[in-house]
Amino acid sequence: MIIELYGLPASGKSTLANELEENTEAVVVRRLKINCLIIFWRAIKFLIHHPIIGFKNLWFIVKNAEYIHDVWNNFFVRYAKYMTAKKLSKQGEIVVLDEGPRQNLLSVPQRPLDQAKVNTILRKLPPTDICVCFDLPTDIREENIKKRGYRSRPEYSDKQYSQFIKYLESINEKVVKLLKNKQNVLMIRDLDARDRVTNELVETFVKD
Repeated sequence: MIIELYGLPASGKSTLANELEENTEAVVVRRLKINCLIIFWRAIKFLIHHPIIGFKNLWFIVKNAEYIHDVWNNFFVRYAKYMTAKKLSKQGEIVVLDEGPRQNLLSVPQRPLDQAKVNTILRKLPPTDICVCFDLPTDIREENIKKRGYRSRPEYSDKQYSQFIKYLESINEKVVKLLKNKQNVLMIRDLDARDRVTNELVETFVKD
């Protein structure tokens, strides 16, 4: 089973991943501590196994990425993570995929996407068994940033960061609109929902 975590920066994805890692048998796939050749090969294996989906997603990333390392991080690393999660799942593991393929909708685009484009992209992403979708309000995410002491894109000025977040929120709103009606999606839109979903997952996959 693969549990994919999706959401805006500072939504609590890594916190939930840590909770599951500490209290259940789940294996968390975060950053891959392997060399670049293995990452490259696993991403190529994804293209071999899912050629239509793979090349369409690669083209989306290449077309929208700002820098070449964005292609590496958002295709090769992220899809290598997916293939790692898939392999572990086939071995019977419960796998938590922290920032899987759906996260590319927030990581890649450098221009606004309309609802139809978001829908098209989501339909072309590889499947996971459960998606935990974090859609927490701005004030909670800002409080999380204060607690952890850093924010994404630290190189941005306050004004640039504010514009960046508003842009991400506009895309996220379209993603949530589609995901919220899916049976395999657990929505987290407030702190009560976060605690409830966390408890449900821990109780479901609790260690013996």
